[in-house]
Amino acid sequence: MREYKLKFLKRLIVAVIFIPLLLFIAYSENQLFSFIFSIIVITGSIFEIYRIFRIKLGFYYIFTFLLAFSNLFYIYKNKEFNPFFLIILAGFMLIYEVFLYNKREKRDFKRLLIIFFSNIYINLFFSYFLLMKVKFFDSSKFALLFFISVWVIDSSAYFVGMTLAKKEHRGVMKVSGKKSIEGFLAGIIIPTILFVFFRGMFYLNILHAIGFMVAFSVAVQLGDLTQSLIKRYADVKDSSSLIAGHGGIFDRFDSMIFSMPFFYLLVRLIYSF
Repeated sequence: MREYKLKFLKRLIVAVIFIPLLLFIAYSENQLFSFIFSIIVITGSIFEIYRIFRIKLGFYYIFTFLLAFSNLFYIYKNKEFNPFFLIILAGFMLIYEVFLYNKREKRDFKRLLIIFFSNIYINLFFSYFLLMKVKFFDSSKFALLFFISVWVIDSSAYFVGMTLAKKEHRGVMKVSGKKSIEGFLAGIIIPTILFVFFRGMFYLNILHAIGFMVAFSVAVQLGDLTQSLIKRYADVKDSSSLIAGHGGIFDRFDSMIFSMPFFYLLVRLIYSF
């Protein structure tokens, strides 16, 4: 019990510090903050994936940072996404792997797949956060909606799943033993009901509000399951212990990384930006 209270206190302290910071980043019209925030989330998450899979080659850490910086800087300056940087990634990674292959002890196809997957997945998906901030009209309002919605979805699924779910309904999705049917449904129903009440702030009718939040809620929970799958492959509980009581950067932003392009596309679809 004492250990549980201590963990809860750590999580509370971190939440008190970081939630206002994230809300500030979302609300600020200075896009430099979003640029720096995106670099931290992308590189921090990829570095943690490298760590849990024991990838220690310095080249990949340096190249990952340069790729993320270049990709985000292009978005920051030009207000558009350019897949050219992912093509560069593929080229340089393959060239480097050719040299590594000359040494038998360095040959590792799993490492190659992890490098490609983590860079393309996280770089591509979370780049849409900065793209939203620099491209959308009234982007601060949408960024706030994004952060708050993810927190409500995650919290609803967690608390309902832990308190009301039947034992036989837990672990239905084998990738995560704590996930339950009740929690999954709560992560859709509760945020959707709340969004219906606040839809006037976003000039949406009730059908658009329901459709938007149902689709987004599913994407957020799939993001959490995707991260759980990666950790199961690595056989670890947390991506790191960087954030006290919360795990690592990838643990805290997994849902946001996966769901960000879905949020961006849903907003574009409804508002035709």
